[in-house]
Amino acid sequence: MSIKQRSVLTTQNITLSTNKNTAFPNNNNKEITAAILRTWLDELLSQVQDIIDSYFNKLNEARITSTLAFDDGSNNTDWDGDVFPAFQGLVNNQLASRIKTIEGSVFSNPSDNIAYVATNGSDTMGEFEIGNSEKPLRTINAAITAVPINGIVKVLGGSYTESIVISKEGLTLDISGCSIIGRVGFNKNNVTVLAIGATITGDTANFVLGNYSGTHSNFKVIGGNWNGVNGDSLNLSVQVTNVSIQFANFTSNKAGIANNILSKQTKISNCTFNTTISNPAVSVSSVGTDICKFENCEIKSTTSALNILNGRVKLESCEIIGANIGIAGSVSNGFTTDLIANSCKIEGTASYALRLTESCDNVQVTNSKIIGGTNCIEYSDVNRASGVNNIFQNNIYYAGSGDIFTDTTPNAGDLGTTEVLGGTFAKTPILIPTYVNVSATTLTVNGLQEVS
Repeated sequence: MSIKQRSVLTTQNITLSTNKNTAFPNNNNKEITAAILRTWLDELLSQVQDIIDSYFNKLNEARITSTLAFDDGSNNTDWDGDVFPAFQGLVNNQLASRIKTIEGSVFSNPSDNIAYVATNGSDTMGEFEIGNSEKPLRTINAAITAVPINGIVKVLGGSYTESIVISKEGLTLDISGCSIIGRVGFNKNNVTVLAIGATITGDTANFVLGNYSGTHSNFKVIGGNWNGVNGDSLNLSVQVTNVSIQFANFTSNKAGIANNILSKQTKISNCTFNTTISNPAVSVSSVGTDICKFENCEIKSTTSALNILNGRVKLESCEIIGANIGIAGSVSNGFTTDLIANSCKIEGTASYALRLTESCDNVQVTNSKIIGGTNCIEYSDVNRASGVNNIFQNNIYYAGSGDIFTDTTPNAGDLGTTEVLGGTFAKTPILIPTYVNVSATTLTVNGLQEVS
């Protein structure tokens, strides 16, 4: 009905006699006026609008959770252009409930694209039915085999012991709320893992979350507590490109690097990394010209928290705390290590906050707290090229028993320059001759005893 037609019905009292008994059989042969018809149409339009609003609300919920959307992280904003929120730690109940609500709608209709898994299911042909949650499979790997490319495997809670191999292109694996002994690995492209509230514990010296051999791209993870008992909790090889990990927690007791990231175009946000063994919590290496981005993350270790070897790392609003060293950067001959950190806390509780060795260049730390138990920032056998290589701007610097800046092996080959712009110092910095310069118009030294 056009606006003009509705206006006519609204303004004129037209008696409708033709076919009124057919259109309104329960009207007892009464006259149907424009007012009666308009009331009925208004009620009908209202019901239609409620239905439309309901579906748009569900679409908005899906947008908010971003469960299947990859954000390339080029800007520090969310879908609406707002600034990312501060670090939130574990995924909150509100996000989990939204996921559950959406899943209840999406998975309620049978589909040959979805396989369900439950502890009371069966992998025997004829006893399970694809798309039917009342007839689930028993194991996750069997469900992955059963669904087609771009399929979905939904695990309906419970505990499972199996090492999962995601061998299906475009697969979405939802293990939210489950407990798994084993590991989750992939060897295909366009894989998504939803693990809200799930706990995955490794049972061997292998990784808990990572990739098998081959070249793969577009790997996404949301949620999960990933515990490496004797192996890496996260291991991504250099053959993997375009990775997004959100709201996940990684712990490891491995006697070695706890989380090894070599993948390219990697963005990690709102995650925690922790190791209780005297080894780096996270190592980023060999990513070439690609930058590995951490946003709102916490990295802790009983030794060095973050190691950067021949890699490029960008930190935004992160806490990097090592019982010995906060961040250690080093390179092999012919490579360059880059580090960009903004609004971070970098702490080496017993030693250095930031240790730059060999050919570490292009280090930019701004608006951050840099805390060293002995020395704050150490250069060791830097051997950098000439020019301004590193910039420290508007930071808070704390050194315990040592100095703000120190060099264990100064030599004539250390040609680069570090510019220090502004900032607050716990003690007057003893500058390293030749290549550490303070260019601030004012240098604030306030005798800080503690920086939290």
